[in-house]
Amino acid sequence: MQKFSLGLTLCAVLTLTACVSESTYVGSDRQVGQRNLDNSEAARTRISLGLNYLRRGDTTQAKYNLERAKMFAPNMPEVYNALAFYYQTVGENAQAEEAYKQALAKDSNNADAYNNYGAFLCQIGKYPEAEELLLKAISRPGYIRVAESYENLALCQLDQQGFGKAKTFLESSVSHNGTRISSLINLAALNYAMGDNVGAKTALQRIQRLGRVSARSTLLNYLVAEKQGDMATMKHAEQLLLSLYIDTPEARLLLQQRLLESEFEQLREQYKLSLMANIVLPNQASSAVVTPTAPGANPRLRVVRRKTSETELDNTAVAASQPAVPATTATTTAASSASRQAIAGSLALSQPAVDADALAVQQQAETEALVARQQAEQQVAADAAALAARQRVEQQAAADTAALVAASQQAEQQAAADAEALAASQLVLAAQPPVSLPAETPLTEPAAVTIAAPEQVVIEQAATDYAVTRQADSAAAPASDAYNDNDDTVTEYHVVQEGESLYAISVLHNIRLARLMQWNQLSPESVIKTGQKIWLTEVSDQQLQQPQPVARVAEYQQPAATTEPYHQVAAGETMFGISYRYNIRLERFMAWNNFTEQSKLQVGQQVLITDPANLIP
Repeated sequence: MQKFSLGLTLCAVLTLTACVSESTYVGSDRQVGQRNLDNSEAARTRISLGLNYLRRGDTTQAKYNLERAKMFAPNMPEVYNALAFYYQTVGENAQAEEAYKQALAKDSNNADAYNNYGAFLCQIGKYPEAEELLLKAISRPGYIRVAESYENLALCQLDQQGFGKAKTFLESSVSHNGTRISSLINLAALNYAMGDNVGAKTALQRIQRLGRVSARSTLLNYLVAEKQGDMATMKHAEQLLLSLYIDTPEARLLLQQRLLESEFEQLREQYKLSLMANIVLPNQASSAVVTPTAPGANPRLRVVRRKTSETELDNTAVAASQPAVPATTATTTAASSASRQAIAGSLALSQPAVDADALAVQQQAETEALVARQQAEQQVAADAAALAARQRVEQQAAADTAALVAASQQAEQQAAADAEALAASQLVLAAQPPVSLPAETPLTEPAAVTIAAPEQVVIEQAATDYAVTRQADSAAAPASDAYNDNDDTVTEYHVVQEGESLYAISVLHNIRLARLMQWNQLSPESVIKTGQKIWLTEVSDQQLQQPQPVARVAEYQQPAATTEPYHQVAAGETMFGISYRYNIRLERFMAWNNFTEQSKLQVGQQVLITDPANLIP
């Protein structure tokens, strides 16, 4: 029995040894190949997934994928760099710093790790170490994100109130990458804060040329234009903010008039405070009183101290600290400087026991220095605004003068054209002999604008010549029934002559056509007649209802027989009269016959009274 079991076991072993396991595709003899897993590639995929989850705010999935990446490639520096960024985002600063150190330990030439580690140290306030790491990142060969590292250096310097170094780093960032918008707008903001409006404007113009305008750059452009007095740019920036970026915080600051709360104004205030902090006041050791060898313009009084009460001692010290300064030559800066020197002299004369008084006087000196600087800045800003306003006024005056000269030339040309049109007018409604005009006084309207001296002389001279000519014509013309002998005042009017129009009368007497029609109760369709009185001033309804002379109609000669589409011009006919007779619009009648406003009709001339397009050839 035992021999049988042993034999069965041997057979089973031999059978299993002969089996071969193979994997093939279904329906084919091709074997499935073995897939080799690249751990580095898998780690990079996990890093990308983790960072995407971190941007979305899903920190759990981010941590899971980053840990999986660490499991795939525990010696890859990019894994620790990503983990450090994760810890930095969630606020675990100690673990973030440790992860950055591990990344640098894995690869001491990893420039990205140096840059990110330096930015992290700057964020937590370790400025010297941060600057050292950022400079190491810049110095690494093959590093292409130099502009970003320089920008991080600039932001780190701004946290330390180092405005000068920050500007230098930002300029280096822009020089390495001129299309980096964050560096350009930070450089423009820093220039604005430091008072370099021209530099800020240049950086903003580069942003506009790149087509990367944003709400931040638009608001900064508005502030720079406000400081420069550029009203056109301010208006354009305001319209842009209120139309394209209406839902942004910058637009809300503009609408609520809270521009002082903007980041750019806050940066400007920080720069001012840094300047104030760097002011060095004279101490007691360096402010010893020096006895002058020669008399000065402002002698300092030497106070002889004596044992008096504390109140008298304070009054004496204050009196000694106020030297007489001439009011006509002192400026704000000089006054503050003299005040500080006087206070320093009084502190040198006082006894060492009076420490409280010395501290109070020193605080007062600091306050006066701060007030003096603020007043000086306000004065400079006011002077700049006044200069800009003066330049705008001068430009406006020059434009007004040029417009006035052009208007006077145009008026002269119009007057000449009206004179020619009046001479060529053939509007004759009556064949009555010309009637002598009454003596008239030229009416002129008062000028509405004060004119510059040269143009005023020319216009006044022309008005004088016109008045003299009118008076001469009035003196030469015999008197007629232009006025009533029983009236004390003469009501002026004009008697319509043969060929005159209402427009020509308005030009002759320098009266607006609309006002002349209003005074005589005329409409655009009204026809004036020869011998009719046209009132040149506003009169009563009774005078308007006075009977007017009836115009004698000229004898109409029957025109020669013509074909239907034509009309033969008779004596005294005008283009308006012909078009009115045949119920044709004047402009259409002129277009059919190729007439212009200066065209003249000839007696016997045949003119078209139908559309030539309708004529059958």
